[in-house]
Amino acid sequence: MMQLNSQVQSCAHSQAIGHMVCWRVNGTSPAQRSQQCLAIVNLFEALRGTVVGLQYMHVGCNTVEHADAWDVLLYMVFDSGQALQAYMDSGTHQRIKAEVGPMRASRNQADILLSSDMLYEISKASNVATTHE
Repeated sequence: MMQLNSQVQSCAHSQAIGHMVCWRVNGTSPAQRSQQCLAIVNLFEALRGTVVGLQYMHVGCNTVEHADAWDVLLYMVFDSGQALQAYMDSGTHQRIKAEVGPMRASRNQADILLSSDMLYEISKASNVATTHE
């Protein structure tokens, strides 16, 4: 089980946190990798409106072929480190990990504390995206 580091734990009740995950999938053909990417995107899209403390989420498949590129990127913003930890400990997260695991070749993750300026920018982006859908 993942645990938040001490910097995040000290801000767990007061500061929003960005959670970013990148995956490379293990498909043996471009078609299989594309299907795997879309399957991962769909798993996370199904979470919209169901995760307590999740302010914003964007997930998508890579669009530019490059040797260093990842196949899928997930970006989530949580109210706090405590909300992120609750999500990571949840059955929902464990189920998604179990479904993504067999498709992944590799995975990287970063969790960052977000400033109020960054949250404002995310809020603006969310409003624009919602307005144009």
